[in-house]
Amino acid sequence: MIAVVKVQTWFQSLSSRERLIVGITSLSVLLYIAWLPFASVISFFDERELHLAQRTRVYNQMGENLNRYFQLNEKLQRLQSTFKNSQMTFEDVTRELDQIIKKAVGSADYELDKNRTPSALGGNYLKQIFTVKIKEINLSQLVTLLYSLEHGQSPLFLGKIDVTKTNQDKSFLATMEIYSIGASQVELPSD
Repeated sequence: MIAVVKVQTWFQSLSSRERLIVGITSLSVLLYIAWLPFASVISFFDERELHLAQRTRVYNQMGENLNRYFQLNEKLQRLQSTFKNSQMTFEDVTRELDQIIKKAVGSADYELDKNRTPSALGGNYLKQIFTVKIKEINLSQLVTLLYSLEHGQSPLFLGKIDVTKTNQDKSFLATMEIYSIGASQVELPSD
């Protein structure tokens, strides 16, 4: 109580201009002190909202990555199944190519070269590349041949295709790298 009396006597001893300055300053300090809790609450909610938005973005990315993982895993399973179904020896490839080319082109006038040794593919498979040269083929026969190679009973895989127009009307020379997949000596894990 004595402190209040001292402040009151001090305040009354000031001139009116000084009282105005002290009053405005005191009011400003009180408003600032009153505003501090509200500012911290507002800051807390802003940070929480930012954190929530960041967490939502991370969860969305995780969901996208999970969906991508499932798609890639499904694609891997289909590819492994295709590889297992397409394991062919050189004789099987020759027989299959002969049937496909005869059906698509109407003749067996082609050259087949097995010019490379098998290379490793993914650790569990071997990739054998063959080169097929067809001296005369028209565009519709080529399309039929390519479709039959990719989607045949024992699918062969197309690597590089080189198609050159010949001197004859609507006739092409086709050179294709075709590869087959076979299991390496290592057994595949069963899923």
